[in-house]
Amino acid sequence: MNVRRLVAPLVLMGAALSAGMVVSSPAWAGGDTSAGEVETQACGLYAGSIKQTGRVLSGSGGRSGCFTHADVNVGVYEEIAWWPDRRLSSASRHGIRNVHLTVSAGCTSIPGPYYIETRSSTGGVSEGSHKSLCH
Repeated sequence: MNVRRLVAPLVLMGAALSAGMVVSSPAWAGGDTSAGEVETQACGLYAGSIKQTGRVLSGSGGRSGCFTHADVNVGVYEEIAWWPDRRLSSASRHGIRNVHLTVSAGCTSIPGPYYIETRSSTGGVSEGSHKSLCH
């Protein structure tokens, strides 16, 4: 029995199976993934739920899990039907990686939906749930 004839097909089969495994592995499993690619998977904005205490609206938002710098703005917004929503208050930080900001504003004279929104200079936006407040 010729050993070469037996081993050659086994080696080719092993190589073919290994190639299939490499192709089906997720991108983050590879050793050549750059820090920027991993960062974009973990980096994100968040906007919390708006609350009312007396006649004051408050909430928080921010950016977490990021390695790159950006400008971040968190604001309290009044939803206005058929018109751009009105920003009542905001807080910003410039050139930061991660931040948690708390904002507050007084109730307007009109009861209605209000919410927290977080924006980043990278183009990201996160909007919290809209709640009918200030009754």
